[in-house]
Amino acid sequence: MLKERFDLLYSLNGSLVCAVHKRVAMSYRHGAQFKNLEKNQKVSLQSVIFPEKIVEAQVVDFSKNSDYVYFVANQDLVEYNPRRTIPTIGKPYNVIALFKGNPAVSSFGNIYSEDRSSRGHVRGTSPPLDGESGALVVSDFGEIIGISIGGCNRLEWKANNKVEEVLNKLTFSSRLGSHRLIVPVYVLDTFLADNYPEPEDPPVED
Repeated sequence: MLKERFDLLYSLNGSLVCAVHKRVAMSYRHGAQFKNLEKNQKVSLQSVIFPEKIVEAQVVDFSKNSDYVYFVANQDLVEYNPRRTIPTIGKPYNVIALFKGNPAVSSFGNIYSEDRSSRGHVRGTSPPLDGESGALVVSDFGEIIGISIGGCNRLEWKANNKVEEVLNKLTFSSRLGSHRLIVPVYVLDTFLADNYPEPEDPPVED
């Protein structure tokens, strides 16, 4: 089931870009590879498992605050639209990334916070690994949850912390210091609905 999702992985300048629709892909915004991308800029996306497949695409928009960018391709990235799902608390997830150029399930965990705050992120329990920016995050059934953009491994300490506060932070430091940040795919729901509406089910005859 998860290996079937490897066809969603594309590469741009050596970094991961993930198809979330037949014609739409997304990735992270930070870093030297993507931070200078501009709206309407044309790019070439290369399939990871079919390297001979190169698809021309265009930058639609990006969010510096939420750290994602999305593209529209001029041809189908995949044969069928991948299924998407909502990242509810407790939902298991799997991270599909590249290791030495090959796709693999690099880690797994559970959604533990769907508090999206101002950045629109949800949080997962597994710590992020180097090279996982832009990695595809899917459910156990291969449904797209979103993309991994990194994590947090810092605690902010203040000189006037009380002993109780310090101990409390230490108690929860493993969780606070290892959570994964995920951009949920539903941030693109409005764009997808406006530009790629799903066909309505035919009426059922009595």
